[in-house]
Amino acid sequence: MPFTFSHPAAIFPMVGNKRYFSASGLIVGSMVPDFENFLRMDLNGSVSDTFLGIFIFDLPLSILLLFLYHLYVRDIFISSLPKFLSQRFATYFGFDWMGCFKNRWKIILSSIFIGVLTHLFWDSFTHYDSWLSLNFRSFFYFKIGGISLFNVFQHASSLVGGVLVFVYIGKMEKGNLPNIQGFKKQYYWLMVFLFGGIAFICRAFFGFDRFDEAIVSAISSVLWGILLGSFLYVKYKKSSLFSGKKTA
Repeated sequence: MPFTFSHPAAIFPMVGNKRYFSASGLIVGSMVPDFENFLRMDLNGSVSDTFLGIFIFDLPLSILLLFLYHLYVRDIFISSLPKFLSQRFATYFGFDWMGCFKNRWKIILSSIFIGVLTHLFWDSFTHYDSWLSLNFRSFFYFKIGGISLFNVFQHASSLVGGVLVFVYIGKMEKGNLPNIQGFKKQYYWLMVFLFGGIAFICRAFFGFDRFDEAIVSAISSVLWGILLGSFLYVKYKKSSLFSGKKTA
């Protein structure tokens, strides 16, 4: 599959139109079909990239991820990023997600749906078992240097998407983060990698059939580490983290 975190490149043309789209909805929607693999810690996902899966997996999980991110992860995570990134995401620190969802839930849901569609469209010409690949085998299975075209598209589009994401972030306006009393980045990342390491070791105990399965499991472990580390840090530092809020 194309690199998960390259997928938001497909929704950047819509992100700036805040009247009709939700950036949070578009971004999480563009990545969420891959989260079936992250949750399973393997590459055997079979629901999230189907039409039915959009409604029974992608949309519900996207909403859950958005609430977890904005309420427990966002502020502490942004504060823990390297300066290049934290300055550019500073504008989202303290964002009033609950108020935003209450007033714009229809736009958020439609944005998630659009984001999911961009993901599925991208995957349609980069997966060996997609409808396009199976029905146009002579084209997608044509080999260049021993590599099938769908694989070429997969890796090339991941690279291009990753570059576009990096460029987009680099052009974001810089801001200043408020000081968080008693906050230590090293303690936060220690918790992240502690929980992530435990998750990966537990998964590795059952073995990996393929190398890319280990990669997916490693990414999943880091995501679990970020969630659990953020949740625990916010639980004990909530009063200082959320002393001020911005409006949507």
